Amino acid sequence: MSLIVDIRKGLGPTSLHAAFTVAAGEPLALLGPSGSGKSVTLKCIAGILRPDEGHIELDGMTLFDSAGHIDLPPQRRQVGYLFQQYALFPHMTVEQNIAAALPDRARREKELPELLRRFRLEGVSRQKPRTLSGGEQQRAALARLLASHPRCILLDEPLSALDAPLRAQLELELQTALEDFSGPMVWVTHDRGEAWRNCREVCVIHHGRTRPPRAKEDLFRAPRDLVEAQMGGVENVFEGVKTSNSVQLPQLGLTLPLPSAPSQPPPSAPPSPSAYSEKADEKPGKSGDIFGDSLSKSPVFVAFRAAALRPAAPGESAFPCEIIRIIDDLDGISVLLRPKSSEKDPPPLRMKLPHSPPSSVLSPPQSLVPQGFAPSDRQSGRLAPADAGTPPPAAPSSSVFSPPRSLVPQGFAVGQELRVALAGEDIFLFEKGDISL
Repeated sequence: MSLIVDIRKGLGPTSLHAAFTVAAGEPLALLGPSGSGKSVTLKCIAGILRPDEGHIELDGMTLFDSAGHIDLPPQRRQVGYLFQQYALFPHMTVEQNIAAALPDRARREKELPELLRRFRLEGVSRQKPRTLSGGEQQRAALARLLASHPRCILLDEPLSALDAPLRAQLELELQTALEDFSGPMVWVTHDRGEAWRNCREVCVIHHGRTRPPRAKEDLFRAPRDLVEAQMGGVENVFEGVKTSNSVQLPQLGLTLPLPSAPSQPPPSAPPSPSAYSEKADEKPGKSGDIFGDSLSKSPVFVAFRAAALRPAAPGESAFPCEIIRIIDDLDGISVLLRPKSSEKDPPPLRMKLPHSPPSSVLSPPQSLVPQGFAPSDRQSGRLAPADAGTPPPAAPSSSVFSPPRSLVPQGFAVGQELRVALAGEDIFLFEKGDISL
């Protein structure tokens, strides 16, 4: 079973062109900013809106085909749609809302009590939506959706209108409710963390155009263009000029060594301390780099994550910066920097440091997940060693479970000069094309 979508629709001054395939049991995240066409795409799949042209197919059955003049009504598509605000009928009770998806009396008598029990709605079954909490409304909407026995489920930013504590709770409930669904599922979101936690593949949509779906690890670690990079959380983006062996950043007054091509392994040795130049107009060195000699200067976007920047170790290749702002946040410390060689008032560089003692600043973060732990019980969520015959790993250091310690009091101050290193393998270069900052 799969969902195949290839549609076009005019959207006023812009247009939608969505093309992707969703395999059964493999939730796909449709990730994009507000106004990019995510909800319109779902409404076209569900039959609420009609595409101008194209084809939609679910498990071999054509739902829409402009050439064949096929356009099934929503009630014949067997597509479950969870709206942002849940769209419960306000004049009906909870059990009446669910029963609306069970028109057959025999099914209603059999399945309605089970759905109320499964979604913990027995105590509010005779209440109307306005009296329910956010969690109860979501469970009622999910119960109604699953009562229709859909072959495909569409989730239209189901958590976007909730505050953080309730969002985390309801996200877990949503995962639990849908974990046994075996059909195609499209999860629309603008939150990359939500996409990462709930889907294996991500399809980025921007200005109405979808990119081919990618495994989430590939998209976030090796974006193919500037849109994927920004949706994947790459914080630093600058206009640059690529030469045969370097990248010039005129706004920052820097010339960086050209990063390795994606198909090539990273260099075995780190760049020398002279790898960074503070002269944006410096002539490139001799040719012969892995990109070939035929490339002359070309405009590019240069992007890299805030975590790719770090305080330089003694003797490490680096460039001097001035600290212009320090933002101490829950998930770490953002340090805004201005290279000493930059033009007046350039866009700041953003460096992200973890809440940890100084000794770990230069060490790569390590995850506890790969160290033998795996869910042993999907119902309880308990964790146990993945292999019962393998002894559990050594206990992590006490700092993992200690309150975070801020780096701010330890010598960082606005106006201070700081030598900064940039990991070359974390630099992304994208041709400008039709995308602008």
